[in-house]
Amino acid sequence: MEVLFLGTGEACDTRRCNTSVLIRSGSSSLLLDCGFTTCANYFRLERPPSEPDLVWISHLHGDHFFGLPQLLLHLYERRRTEPLHIVGGIPLESEVSKAMELAYP
Repeated sequence: MEVLFLGTGEACDTRRCNTSVLIRSGSSSLLLDCGFTTCANYFRLERPPSEPDLVWISHLHGDHFFGLPQLLLHLYERRRTEPLHIVGGIPLESEVSKAMELAYP
């Protein structure tokens, strides 16, 4: 198992990206939260578009959720064909749709 800390900061910490963790085990990968500063560190990893398999969103604050539209656009532009599961402790389908419409109409 590999655990990569993409950010260990909080919403307004200019020295560190928003808290986010990528966990890889075998051929599976899980992204825990995707804040507005997370994607820059994730993109630097140059992972294949088939990763991550699942994104867990803990709650809908910007430092945990607002990077998701950018991640989805990035995976789309890289021609991802595998399904991406987005889950959390709250219903997310409507919120993800709204965020995508706001970010990339």
